[in-house]
Amino acid sequence: MNEDRRRLIEELFEQALEWPEADRTARLSAACGGDVGLRREVEGLLQAHERASGILDRGTSASAPATPLSPLLPSSSASGDGSGIRIGAYALLRELGHGGMGAVWLAERADGQFHRRVALKIIRSGPYSLDMHRRFLAERQILATLDHPNIARLLDGGFTEEGRPYLVMEYVEGLPIDVHCDRHRLGIDARLRLFHTVAMTVQHAHRNLIVHRDLKPSNILVTADGTPKLLDFGVAKILGPGAALGAPPTATGRVPMTPEYASPEQVRGDPITTASDVYSLGVLLYELLCGCRPYDLGSASPARVVATVCDTDPERPSRRLLRAEWEMSEDGAAIDVEAVAAARSTTPDRLVHRLEGDPDAIVMAALRKEPTSRYASAEALAQDVANHLDALPVRAHRGGSAYRARKFLRRHRGEALAAAGVALSLLLGAGAATWQALAASRERDHAEEQRQVAEAERDRAREVTSVLVDLFAASDPQEAALQDTAAARALLRLGMTRAEALEDQPLLQATLLDVLGTVHANLGHWDDAESLIARGLRLRRETLGESDPEVARSLVHLGTIARRRGRYDQAERFYRDALAIQTAAFGEKNLEVAQTLYHLGFLAPYQGHPRHAIELYRQVLEIRRELLGPEHPLIAQALMDESAALRRAGELETAENRIREALAMRERLLGPDDPDVAESLLHLGDLLRERGDVNDEAEGMFRRALGIQRRALGDPHPALAHGMTSLALVLSEKGRHEEAVALMRQTLAYRRSTYGPSSPATAEALRSLGVALRLQGRLDEAEAAHLEALGIWRASMGERHPSVAGELRSLAAVYAAERRYEEAGTSLATAAAIIREVQGERHPLRAIMITELAGVRVLQGKYDEAEALYSEALEILDLEVAPEHPDVRAVHAGLADLYTRTNRPQEARHHRALAEVPDTT
Repeated sequence: MNEDRRRLIEELFEQALEWPEADRTARLSAACGGDVGLRREVEGLLQAHERASGILDRGTSASAPATPLSPLLPSSSASGDGSGIRIGAYALLRELGHGGMGAVWLAERADGQFHRRVALKIIRSGPYSLDMHRRFLAERQILATLDHPNIARLLDGGFTEEGRPYLVMEYVEGLPIDVHCDRHRLGIDARLRLFHTVAMTVQHAHRNLIVHRDLKPSNILVTADGTPKLLDFGVAKILGPGAALGAPPTATGRVPMTPEYASPEQVRGDPITTASDVYSLGVLLYELLCGCRPYDLGSASPARVVATVCDTDPERPSRRLLRAEWEMSEDGAAIDVEAVAAARSTTPDRLVHRLEGDPDAIVMAALRKEPTSRYASAEALAQDVANHLDALPVRAHRGGSAYRARKFLRRHRGEALAAAGVALSLLLGAGAATWQALAASRERDHAEEQRQVAEAERDRAREVTSVLVDLFAASDPQEAALQDTAAARALLRLGMTRAEALEDQPLLQATLLDVLGTVHANLGHWDDAESLIARGLRLRRETLGESDPEVARSLVHLGTIARRRGRYDQAERFYRDALAIQTAAFGEKNLEVAQTLYHLGFLAPYQGHPRHAIELYRQVLEIRRELLGPEHPLIAQALMDESAALRRAGELETAENRIREALAMRERLLGPDDPDVAESLLHLGDLLRERGDVNDEAEGMFRRALGIQRRALGDPHPALAHGMTSLALVLSEKGRHEEAVALMRQTLAYRRSTYGPSSPATAEALRSLGVALRLQGRLDEAEAAHLEALGIWRASMGERHPSVAGELRSLAAVYAAERRYEEAGTSLATAAAIIREVQGERHPLRAIMITELAGVRVLQGKYDEAEALYSEALEILDLEVAPEHPDVRAVHAGLADLYTRTNRPQEARHHRALAEVPDTT
C-alpha cells in the first residue's frame, strides 16, 4: 500500500467515525465510489475499532443517553476531602485543582504492586454531561498518542463505580511557567529559551494533528530542574479531514477556552487550526516578557471579550511597560514596573530597551488577528526566537540591510576582515552586469526583448553561482581556493555584505543568498544556511511567483538542509513541493524532476522505507535513460543509487548486479582510472564484505580504488577516507588488526586537518577507529574514541539525531565486550529511542538496535525481555527487507541462541536454519 492510499483510508476512517451509524454504510459507499478495495479497508478498520475493548474503552459509550452523575465524594466521607476514597488501583490524597472539565487529585498507587504518586482526573457533572464525557474520552485518546519528554504522560485510565471516566497521568511537581520564571528571577534570554522548548513541544502535538486550544501558564508547569511540562489536553481538537469537510463548529458559548489566552477565531466560535495555538503562545510570550497580558479582560461580558480580542490591536510589550510605571490590573492591584523588571534581573529602562526590536516583533507577529498572517507554525515561531538568541535576523522583523548588517556583525564580533578581492570583484561585476541588463530592459518596449533580458539576467546569475561554488569549493574543502577558516569566513562576510546591497536586484540577490547558504551548509553552519536560503526563496517567490522552477531549486536546497539536520518529514515536504512545481513546468520526463526524485529516494531510508527508495531510484533511471540514451555518466550514477537502496532492503544479489553494471559503464565512458570508477569499486567491495565475503576480492577492490584516487586527487585527500576505512575493516575481520588501526589513525589525521577537530567528518573517522580498536581488543582506547565522537555528534547535530544513536550503538558494543552489560543496554535503549523519535517506530535501524539490545538481555539472563525484543525486531524488518537480509538472519541467530540457552531445542533448530548458521550444539 503506498503512502497516498494509506492516507486516504485513514481520512475516510476518521470521517466515518463521525457519521451516524444508520447512515454510515450509504455515506461510505458514496465516498468510495466504485473502489471496492478502498471500502473494504475502511470497513475493516471500523469493525476493528468497534471490537476494541481496552481499559480505556469500558464502562460507558459516547452515544449513551445523558444521565445525571452522582457526586464524586460519598456523603459518608468523614473528612470531605477525598481521603480514603479509592478509584481503581489508586487512593485519593488531596485535590490539586478543578475547572470546566472536572477535578484533578493527587493520588497514589494503592494495590501494593508498586508505589507511585499520580495526578488523577475525574469528570465533573454539569449541564453538558454527555458532551463533556466525549471531550474527556477524546483527551484520553490524545494523551495516549503523544510521547514527548515535555508532555505529561498518560499512565492509566478507566471508570469509577458511578460510571465516571478518569485518567491517571504523570504527576508533575512544579510551578506554572510564569511563577517559575519570576521566582527564579530569570532574565529575558532564559525566558526565551524556556519558551522555545514549549513552542517546539506544541509543534510536536501539531505534527500529531492535535491542537491544544488552552495554552496558558497554569497548563505549563516547570519542574525543579527547569524542565517544562505541558498539561491538560482536555479541550484539544484532533485535526483531520472531518474538520475541514463541513463538520459543524462547537456552538458559541460552549467552546472550552480561557478568554485571556484565546485567539480571535476561538472567541468567535470559528473553526480552530494550529494557528490558534500560535496566538496563545504569543499571549504567553507577551506575559513572560513584560509581566502582563495583551488585554485586561477582567469580568468583561462575552460581547466585550469578542470586541477586544477580535478588533483591538494590543500594544507592543516594550510600549506597554513604557506607557506608565503603574497600571491597574484586572483585580485592581497595581502593576509595579520596578517589580516586573526585578523579576527579570534588570531595571525598567533596560527591560524596555531589551524588548524593543526583535522581541516586540516576534510577539506581535504571533498575535496578528488573521490566522494566515501569524507564524505558519509553532516551529516557525520557535525558530524566530532561536534566531534572535543567536543574533540572526528574524522573520517577524522587517528590517532592511542595516538591521541585517548589525546582526551579522554581532555574530562575528572580533573576527578580522580578511582580503578577498577576487570574490568582491566577482560580486561587483555580477551586480554591474545585472544593472546593465535591467537598464537595457527598461529601454526596450517589446515583450520578447524584455523576456530575453530577463533570461540573460538569470543566466548571468547562474554563472555567478557556478564561479562562487568553485571559489568556495564548499563541497570539498581540500580543493578550496581559501583553505583556512578565517579567510573563508572573511569571504563569506564580503559575499553577505554585497548580497545585502542588491535589494533592487532581487533575482541576483536570491542567487547569491542561495550560494552563500549552500556554502554555510557544507561548513556545518546549519542555522545560517537555512536562514539565507529561506530568504532567497522568499525573494524568488515575490519576484517570479509560486510556480517558477527557481523556487523549486530553493525548496530542494532547504529540503537537503532539513535532511542533514534530521528533520526528515520537513525535508520530504520541501522536496515534494519542489517536485510539484517542476512537474508542472517541465512535465514528468525531465532531468530536474529526476534529480528531485533522487533526493526523495535518498531520504526514504532515513524515514524507514528502503523499498520506496528502490521505486524512486527506478523512476530516476527510467527518465535518464529516456532522455540521455542507454549509456551516460548519470545513468551509471542512477544504477549506483538503486544498488544502495537494494542493499538496504537486503536484495544483495540484485544490488551487486547493478553495481557491476555501473562499474562497467563507467570504465567504458570514463576510462579505468576515473574517480567514479573508484567509487563503484568501493561500493562493490563494501557489498561483498557486508554479505560475509571477506576475501581477497574485496581487499583487492579497495586497494585498486585507493590507487585510482591517489593518482587522480593526490595524497592526502579527504576522498580517500572511504576506501581507507573499508580496507581497515576488511583487515580487522581478517585478523590484521595492527594494519587496520594504522590506516584508521591516518584517516582520522586527514579528517582533522581538513575539516577540523569538531566536524562530523572527524566524528565518522573516530567511530571507525573505535570499531577497529574494539576488534583488536584495545577496549579502553575504543571507548575513548567513541566518546569523543559522541561529543562531536551531540555538539554539531543535537542530542536527538541518528548519528548520536549510531555512536551510542558503537559504544554499546565496547561495553558489551567489557561485560558492562547494564551500560551497554542503556546505550542501546537510548539509541533505539532516538531512532523511534526521529525516524519512526518501524524504522529498520531501530530493529537492528533492539536486536542488539536483545542480545545484551540474553547475556544478562533476561530471557523473556530478550524474546519480546527479538519478536518486535522481526515484525519491523518483515515490512521493509527481504528474508535473506543479514539483519533478519541476525535476529534468527539470536533467537536460536536464546532457545538453546533456555532448553527449547525445536525452536532453536528452526531459527538456526533461518539464520543459515551451522548447528554447533
